[in-house]
Amino acid sequence: MADLHKLSPKPEPIPNDQDPRSQMTPPNARPDAFAPSMAPQQTGGARPGGQHFQESMTVSFEQWHDGIGYDLHLLGAATPEELREIEKALVSRPTGDWRDVQALAALNTPGARTKLREALHSGNHQAVLAVMQYAPDLLSQSKRTRLLAAALEAAEIYSGLTQALALVEDFHPPAVIRALWRGLLERDGTTATHFAAMLMFLFGKAKTPFDWDHRPLFLRFNTSDRAERESALRELCEQIGQQPESHGRKPQP
Repeated sequence: MADLHKLSPKPEPIPNDQDPRSQMTPPNARPDAFAPSMAPQQTGGARPGGQHFQESMTVSFEQWHDGIGYDLHLLGAATPEELREIEKALVSRPTGDWRDVQALAALNTPGARTKLREALHSGNHQAVLAVMQYAPDLLSQSKRTRLLAAALEAAEIYSGLTQALALVEDFHPPAVIRALWRGLLERDGTTATHFAAMLMFLFGKAKTPFDWDHRPLFLRFNTSDRAERESALRELCEQIGQQPESHGRKPQP
């Protein structure tokens, strides 16, 4: 079984309509909302580890909102027969949630790894990115690059965009950087806002992936007006020392 302490979930947040940045972060989130606790859920009573674990697979709204995963610690208390039942339950259901991916990676059985490989070809960005996070050994660097760039080009807030940006912080080969640049003009305003913030961070001009000191510039990308986006792109390029013409379509004067 995989080392459970290395499996730290990064859930999809709940957006609101007040601020582009708040659409990536729950309005009442704790400071550690993107690295939620993996403390065992307290359901009370003495039960076999496997039974207790399967109960933890029923996630309430509060647990979903706070990014609480299944009770992986209980896997260590499960018998071999219970582990087989848990694997059967996970393998028999669609792998669309990061919690399922995390649990399969923790089991780390041949059947679980086959299910994770299938998830990589599912077209579900959230599942693909979760596999990249929890079972990175299943991907070559080139495949990881391709899948992450594809997520940046198409994933939405509810389906993997937050996960993709979190992965970009530590893994950003040229193809991933190019996807961020393209998104400044091609993706929706909220997404472009966060891509601008990430580029500023990756080029060493911001202290965090969304540095509020530069927020006015980032928010200029939150528009459907092409000319406004291109003007913001020129300012961003000036601040980080890049030429606008070298990133995607050449901005019109």
